[in-house]
Amino acid sequence: MKDFKDSEMKHLEFIQGVITRMASNSFAMKGWMIAIVSALLALYADSKPKNECYLLVAAIATLLFWIIDGYYLYIERKYRKLYKDIINDEKILLFDMSTKKYESFWGFLKAMFGSVSTIVMYLPIIAGLILAYYFLL
Repeated sequence: MKDFKDSEMKHLEFIQGVITRMASNSFAMKGWMIAIVSALLALYADSKPKNECYLLVAAIATLLFWIIDGYYLYIERKYRKLYKDIINDEKILLFDMSTKKYESFWGFLKAMFGSVSTIVMYLPIIAGLILAYYFLL
């Protein structure tokens, strides 16, 4: 294994800091989504007559949080690739934080639809809200 200089270790720490922030943001998105959807469902349950718009707004909010969460996961994966390339002795300039060479639209879609953590969290909620909207009309 390669011996890293202090400056190279600091570079890796910076990248790890970004990865940690993106993972934290992703976790926060899930928490906010649950809070907002729960509040909208409580409003729906309390409304007389029942206002199904709350269900649609909750589904749209869930979709938006899924997109944002997917974006954070996508950024996190790009920085993981940068980290890996530095570890594998790729020619990366010291303190270069650019992830342009890892960008792809398919990478973003893969983060949204190819990750178990996003699919299991968001898809059942959206499906449940849409089904509830159509069956409760």
